[in-house]
Amino acid sequence: MSDGDIYEVKVYEVKETTKKAVRVIIRVIIDGIDTKKIDVWLPKSQVSMEGNAILIPAWLVQAKVDEISSNMGTEIGIVAMNRETSQVHTFKTGGGG
Repeated sequence: MSDGDIYEVKVYEVKETTKKAVRVIIRVIIDGIDTKKIDVWLPKSQVSMEGNAILIPAWLVQAKVDEISSNMGTEIGIVAMNRETSQVHTFKTGGGG
């Protein structure tokens, strides 16, 4: 996996869009066991919507995992599929996975 790889993350709802960003509802894994739907802001310049998914570069998925984890005070993960290889990857707090 390289930082420039593009990953597909399932979107449950588009909550809001502005000129520069989109707020979407995605599912995260909490402490490796539970899941929770949360909303996250993403810059439009770095992502694109495709059906019920959002395409995000690997570096941004990891940055959002670390940001959400810090805000929630617990380890989280986001499951995403590599658009080129179709391999599923779980991005985890601190870059693990």
